[in-house]
Amino acid sequence: MRAVGRPRGPGGARLPGGQQGGSPVRYEIDPKDLIRIFRDIDDSDLELVGIYHSHTHTDAYPSATDVRLAFYPEAFYVLVSLMDEREPRVRAFTIVDGQIEEQPLEVTG
Repeated sequence: MRAVGRPRGPGGARLPGGQQGGSPVRYEIDPKDLIRIFRDIDDSDLELVGIYHSHTHTDAYPSATDVRLAFYPEAFYVLVSLMDEREPRVRAFTIVDGQIEEQPLEVTG
């Protein structure tokens, strides 16, 4: 299973986007979902706070593709590794001008 979406803030609401193409090695939100997500963010006077997706066979660390497609320097990129499905690993990063910096993340609930 792969997951992809864009949390929005404030308040922690999220806007899931559909995985386009079904690739096991690359995520891509359907362009129609992306337009819907950004319209909803704008219409609700919210801001993009993060983008999340899963890595099914690799660690929760931004890949070269993740870095190349990191178009939102203000966003947190939350990655979930499913290498061990019994114990998924969740990590958060900022990616600015190709530089990756891990950010603290607290998972509750």
